[in-house]
Amino acid sequence: MEVLRTTELLETEVLEDARKKAKKTLEKADQDCRRIREEGERKKRSEEAQLLRQFDAEVRLMEVKVKAAQPLERLRKRLVIIENILQAQLREFFQGLRPEEKTKILRLLLAKAAEVFAGKTVVLFCAGDEKAAASTLVGSVFSNLTIAEVRPLEGETGIVLQTVDGRIRYRATLRDLESILIEDHRAELVRSFWGDGF
Repeated sequence: MEVLRTTELLETEVLEDARKKAKKTLEKADQDCRRIREEGERKKRSEEAQLLRQFDAEVRLMEVKVKAAQPLERLRKRLVIIENILQAQLREFFQGLRPEEKTKILRLLLAKAAEVFAGKTVVLFCAGDEKAAASTLVGSVFSNLTIAEVRPLEGETGIVLQTVDGRIRYRATLRDLESILIEDHRAELVRSFWGDGF
């Protein structure tokens, strides 16, 4: 009988020992799970905080850009208005010139291309009612230039020269002069039209 009791006692001790080990293992597993969960929550909160900081920084940057762009947009609109007024003023100025003043301006513009068209045969484009005057003007500026044909130039005051093969073209028009003046001498034009205080 004693053997049975010893076996039962041994069995009970083994079971109790196994229960204790299982309990410790489960407790350790619970602790590991809790630690992993807490670590995950910490990482999640950290990443959320970082994303919020990035989002806030981007929002602030966008606000700064928008605030910076507003004065630039107003300035751009103002410059467009000034540019349009300046173009209108120049057109009005050119329209008010006497024919001999326009001819003098065109002569100066054509003289810039004298070397390029030396010895060439060209097609001359000019306003329909100015063919004879344009041919005379071109002849006075270019001594060794041959005019093969005269064609109409629609809607512009000036002369366009083009080699017969079409490879070289030069525009001496008041519209082109207007663009050159605005591009190269905008500040001087603004001062001359509106004064230094503008």
